[in-house]
Amino acid sequence: MSASEPIGIPYDGTAPESIDAWSRLIFDALSPWPIAQAGIWTRWDPGYLLLQIDKSGETKIEPIFIDSADGALTVMFGYWEDTLPDTETGSTEEDAAVAAAQAERLVEQWLGGDLRTAVYYRADGEWCGSIAIEGPDTALQLRHAASELRRFAPARVELRSPAREDWEEIAIPPDWLTPPG
Repeated sequence: MSASEPIGIPYDGTAPESIDAWSRLIFDALSPWPIAQAGIWTRWDPGYLLLQIDKSGETKIEPIFIDSADGALTVMFGYWEDTLPDTETGSTEEDAAVAAAQAERLVEQWLGGDLRTAVYYRADGEWCGSIAIEGPDTALQLRHAASELRRFAPARVELRSPAREDWEEIAIPPDWLTPPG
């Protein structure tokens, strides 16, 4: 993509016919949410939406992206993503409402510090995988994921949160790469 090509068209909800039906449902569900109101909506061909959130209150954060493409809602932050809804009900309207609620919960957990991401890298800096970390057993979750990724030879993990200055880098000890048992 060249610098002169658009990266999305600003979207404010006043041209509902320019987005697909799923994206309209997502926009209607998320636009009243205070966190979404601080973000920027853009429209992408052929009618998807992307919500980018760069601030939490007055604090600049690493971007959060919520994307409505292909009848799913993808939430991305901290070099991790999840596609929602987790289960489908058979009703597009209900699925959109469930996906929007799940997205709100994930973002609120991320911003509140209840959810962090762990990004694994090989010694050469190549990405190996990313997971979400919840709850008090952070070390156990980090170790388990390193073991699961052992065939990719992870050497370090970045434990991420919304503010880059709060990230932690951890060298992976060799014993983390042994199979559980």
